[in-house]
Amino acid sequence: MAPGVDPTGAASSVGVKFASGNALTDAVTRSVAGRVLTDTVTDGTVASSSSYTYDGAGRLTKAVIPGHTGMGRPRWRDSMTRPKGDSLVPTVSIMEARVPYWARSAIRDKGWVLFQPDCLLAVRVHYRMTPTPLPDDWGLVTFRVDGVVAEAPIIPDAVPWFAVEIAAGWHTFTIEPDVHSDMVKPVRLEVRRGSVILVDVYAGTQWWPRWLGGRPPSVGFRVLPLGLAHNGRWGERWNHRLGWSG
Repeated sequence: MAPGVDPTGAASSVGVKFASGNALTDAVTRSVAGRVLTDTVTDGTVASSSSYTYDGAGRLTKAVIPGHTGMGRPRWRDSMTRPKGDSLVPTVSIMEARVPYWARSAIRDKGWVLFQPDCLLAVRVHYRMTPTPLPDDWGLVTFRVDGVVAEAPIIPDAVPWFAVEIAAGWHTFTIEPDVHSDMVKPVRLEVRRGSVILVDVYAGTQWWPRWLGGRPPSVGFRVLPLGLAHNGRWGERWNHRLGWSG
């Protein structure tokens, strides 16, 4: 089915027709400013509508969604939040790069208990800012190294990152969203002394069209074999402090 557009040229509807003859459509109405006011999903003859209210500055102040009113986190069907088919497969890359600001902050926070570790693991959960609620699946994210919980689970209202030390060698890394421990496939990596492993977890949002901020979850591993070497004087100080400069 061809997507629809409104008089301004903005996307207003999308749909698909199945071999059985049933059709699934999603249509929105917009304000003059282009903000979504209503969203109607029609599955055959069954329609479900949501509406959105904004303040004078254009900020979302209220969302009325079937089964839920407000900006809390309703419980949604598993099929809406869980990746379709197989579990999510993280990406893995090896690169020479600077350690980002959030990882530096996590390392500083942990610095008082780090004593010449072989390697450092820094994890961040990115919670996207969207007008749609966060699925219950991603309300709490646990990270394990070789089956052992690496740090306290990350939740939206807390600091979304942490750093821990790990030994050099082969390790299996597991990410467990709140409800489905098998949602993300484990990653097995060999890490060498002086390396920094960065893990970026992008929490999924509700199943919505992209114009409402809907995004699938994703996980990426970055292995920095040179550790902090590209972080200038800060990296030099921490290399010395961690015993990596010799």
